[in-house]
Amino acid sequence: MATSSGFFINRLINRKWDGDMTKFGEQLINEIQGLEKYIGSNGVINIWPSEKEEKLKVLRYLSTKFEHGKEYTEKEVNYIIGRWHSFGDYFLLRRHLVDYKFLFRTFADDFKYCRDDIY
Repeated sequence: MATSSGFFINRLINRKWDGDMTKFGEQLINEIQGLEKYIGSNGVINIWPSEKEEKLKVLRYLSTKFEHGKEYTEKEVNYIIGRWHSFGDYFLLRRHLVDYKFLFRTFADDFKYCRDDIY
């Protein structure tokens, strides 16, 4: 399993720009090293890490599933999170995405979420 997970991670981070890896790609390499044990070859988060540093790396990965500048309803956020994890706790992941400022939320009656702090 580590081999297929490694293949997925390598595909994700080895994006080329004019033949050279971008700074973004280099940052991803540093940030997601070791996440193979949490993220399957299909890109789905299978295990929630126990260590905070690893949780933050997984949350950063999950936040990439949201577009910059786009507003999401709570239902849309739950759907996206549900699509990218397999252990059935989108409440936990949504709360951590907001608490660690990977997503921002309005405090109106109908919550809206955004990857960028536009509120």
